[in-house]
Amino acid sequence: MKVNYTVFTASLFFMGVCVYSQKKDTLLKENKIDEVIVVGYGKSTKSRMTDNVAKISAESIKEVPNANFQNALVGKAAGVQISQTNGKLEAGFNVNIRGSASISAGTGPLYVIDGIPMINRDESTNEAPVNPLVTLSASEIESVEILKDASSAAIYGSRGSNGVVLITTKTGKKGKPRLSFNISQGFSSPTNKVRFLNAKEYVELLLEAGRNVNDEDFVIRRFNRYSNNTDWRNGAIDTDWQKYIFQ
Repeated sequence: MKVNYTVFTASLFFMGVCVYSQKKDTLLKENKIDEVIVVGYGKSTKSRMTDNVAKISAESIKEVPNANFQNALVGKAAGVQISQTNGKLEAGFNVNIRGSASISAGTGPLYVIDGIPMINRDESTNEAPVNPLVTLSASEIESVEILKDASSAAIYGSRGSNGVVLITTKTGKKGKPRLSFNISQGFSSPTNKVRFLNAKEYVELLLEAGRNVNDEDFVIRRFNRYSNNTDWRNGAIDTDWQKYIFQ
């Protein structure tokens, strides 16, 4: 008997996966956004600026709560001297940018609010000048740029000979409505009050002056006319007007 057979051989294969790790050192490069500065002829970045311009942001103005935003500008820009002319609450300010540039035309700079030049003219009727910028709230200001050299203020001509102060106010932004409330208050007191005569002392002084020149009747007639023939000798009417002014 003849037997035929076939032998099958099996082979076992092992497959492996090799994982290689690679380390790469990456250095992060800082990329700063250049500050945008408003100038007389548009906007420019700080790196491209060659003019002498000082920028004061709204954050630095808010740090010093004042009724007048010009008080907050004191010491914020180099070469700018700001001083108040008198003690009134709405008093004007003397602003000198790099010293006085004119002898007779004044030393005040040109103020430009949102691209509109403001005429620097005092419309008050008293001797003390009134500051027209007192109605501008510091919370409404986005930024303040001070143009200090001739090249940056040349676009304004002779009006910018003493420098230009560009004021940019805040505008509406896209997003949800937001309501904010902030209040600050302060007080000021006079350093010295003038000592005036009261009504009784004033009457005695003038009567004594009339007796010294033998004309006391003239003084009495004047008091009668001014008081509308009322009894001015009892001192019933004695108003301290200085007290009412500084209350």
